[in-house]
Amino acid sequence: MKKFLLGFICIFLLGSCIQNNDSKCDCPSLPNNTVALTTKYISVYPTDWSEYDQPLERYAYATFELDDITKTVIDYGAVMAYFIGATDNPLPYVFPVENEVNDTIIHNFRFDLEERAITFILESSDMEIYIPQETLQFKVSIFYPN
Repeated sequence: MKKFLLGFICIFLLGSCIQNNDSKCDCPSLPNNTVALTTKYISVYPTDWSEYDQPLERYAYATFELDDITKTVIDYGAVMAYFIGATDNPLPYVFPVENEVNDTIIHNFRFDLEERAITFILESSDMEIYIPQETLQFKVSIFYPN
């Protein structure tokens, strides 16, 4: 009985792998699964930062136009951003900073996308707005279907 059951399962599994070449199939066409990659390096100067100051949300932000971020990229591709320090740190990048009174504050670099633009955001755990006083480097990798 066990041999019969095992044989039946094997035949069933093999039969389920046979492709049907029926031209009347309403199956979606499969993509070629190819993508293209564009990488941009962006320098953010202290004068590029602006403040967003609302009662429940406060942060510094810098917006840059990037024509490579199209609707196709937003709908079907991907965008990855990195803060460049000693190494490339993928965003969101969370790191501690000590202030003048030796309290540790957590900073968070993150990014937001819209068509043809990227916004880098620096948000802090103490709800204060910190404007970086040095030029920061970011790397943006844009993947889009080819």
